[in-house]
Amino acid sequence: MFIDTLRLATLLNPSLKDFELETLAGIYQVDLHGRHTALGDALMTAEVFVRMQPLLFERGLKRLWDVVEACRRLPLARLRY
Repeated sequence: MFIDTLRLATLLNPSLKDFELETLAGIYQVDLHGRHTALGDALMTAEVFVRMQPLLFERGLKRLWDVVEACRRLPLARLRY
C-alpha cells in the first residue's frame, strides 16, 4: 500500500472531477512555478501534500496508519499501477 496525492485528493475532495496537478495546486494555493519539469512537478506535489496534512488532521486522520486505512477504503485502491 502506498499513499499518493491522487488518493488523498479523492479522500479530501470526493466531488472533484479533475485531479490534475494544476487543479490541486489551485485548490491548495500552490504556485505553478516549474511545472512540467521533474523537479518542478516533484516540488509542487510535495507542497500540495504538505497543505493537505492539516485537513487530514481535522478529519481525525492523525497518524500515518489512519491515512493508509482511509485510502485503502477508496475505490482507487483497487486500481493496479
